Amino acid sequence: MISTPLKEVITIRYMYKGCRVDIEDYVLQVNLIPLELHDFNVILGMNFLVRYRAQMDCFTKTVTLQGDEGRKIVFR
Repeated sequence: MISTPLKEVITIRYMYKGCRVDIEDYVLQVNLIPLELHDFNVILGMNFLVRYRAQMDCFTKTVTLQGDEGRKIVFR
């Protein structure tokens, strides 16, 4: 069960584990849960953000992810 920001509780029946997310030549692994939310394409949860050592800088509007080998990806 997942609680949404709108205070709804959604029962989850499926999870797609170990899906690939390719960003240029960098491959990230993510578990995906299908939701009936129409305003979002993908929501990356805390487990993903911790796994890739996410750093968010609100002032510069950047998110930096870092893989196991230390390589960094910066989103602007």
